[in-house]
Amino acid sequence: MGLRTIIIFLFVLFRVCGTGYAFWTGPSEEASGSWGNQPGQFAINYQETHDIFPTTIAISSSGQIAISEDQTLKRVQIFKGGTLEKIIDTFAFDMVFSNSDLFVSGGGFRKYDPAGNLIWNKPEISFFALYATFDGNIIGYNRKENKYSLYSPTGQLIKTSAERPLELGVVKTESRGSGNYRITIIYPDKTYVLTSDSYFEKYVRDNRGYVYGLNSGGVWKFNQCGKEIAELIVPTEEKETITAKNAPDQSIDFDVEYGQPIVSANGDVYTWRKSLNKYSIVKWTWVDDPNAPTGPDAPSGLSVAPSINGLYLTWTASPNDLSAVAQAGVTPAQAGPGCVTKYEIARATSAGGVHSTIGTVDKGVIKYNDTSASAGTTYYYKIRAVAGTEYSPYTTEVSGKR
Repeated sequence: MGLRTIIIFLFVLFRVCGTGYAFWTGPSEEASGSWGNQPGQFAINYQETHDIFPTTIAISSSGQIAISEDQTLKRVQIFKGGTLEKIIDTFAFDMVFSNSDLFVSGGGFRKYDPAGNLIWNKPEISFFALYATFDGNIIGYNRKENKYSLYSPTGQLIKTSAERPLELGVVKTESRGSGNYRITIIYPDKTYVLTSDSYFEKYVRDNRGYVYGLNSGGVWKFNQCGKEIAELIVPTEEKETITAKNAPDQSIDFDVEYGQPIVSANGDVYTWRKSLNKYSIVKWTWVDDPNAPTGPDAPSGLSVAPSINGLYLTWTASPNDLSAVAQAGVTPAQAGPGCVTKYEIARATSAGGVHSTIGTVDKGVIKYNDTSASAGTTYYYKIRAVAGTEYSPYTTEVSGKR
């Protein structure tokens, strides 16, 4: 490994892994081939200003990779585990997997099964872009008519709209000055509020509810509360050194190009990589840390006092509980994203002991009366905020005696 390669590797490793508990690792090569027209190779047309080669890819939930050579050979090659599985002779301006079925647009709107067999074809329809929804439906965008069309997996038209459908996330970006942005993304089931110092060209959501901001430079991952938990910067200064066979002491550096990243349903990131002698699809794999506090910010200020029939707990709301912070005179623009859905109250009978959840209260509620507390017994409490399946850290443990 040369010095230049080592420097590039360390740069990428730092930018990928240096943001917290969880991270992306990679890249690994998932499909590759030399330049050419044979199966497993990739066609390239060298131009004066830019080269024409495959730039449209789609990733299935099972790890299939579809690569469209729409401007050269008019074919789609499908790989899995680095092996060429199928070649479909079709023009594909855009394509997307819904589960393991491949939907293709270009000279028609078509659906193929995982083996590459044509299921149905609508030659009268063609879209500029295709999107898959969580429930298996497909959305096509017609740029000429500026219209979105929602189709079922069987090819039945469900609805059309001139507005971007909520299924894709409707985005409102507000500049907060000094390169800082507040981004609101509205989905049918949830609204995300993100803050970032990066401007994103598109947003996607994975099957666990994480949201990603993407641009040509990389990917930023946000949890369900809008917290940035990781970033991945795609290499931009990678070089490939070629040494002449008849002059081993002479070498030339060629630029290695990477495409705009795409995020798969499980949070892995893929993109194409173009070098002088090879085309490949590379992947960064998401590594989760189950112990990382990726949920809302913790509540604070827990206090315990005797009540008429138990022990009365009060606390200060999590900054991500807009229902409660509004009551305290804090505007939503000042507060964090409003993702808290409830609070959990945990209790133990010894300091630092095993705590058990004894109750919950809804968001906006910052008090709890423990009527199950026995007289004369000291209890130890802590509280945490909940946002769907995400949890905040607990408050500091506080004791009380009835």
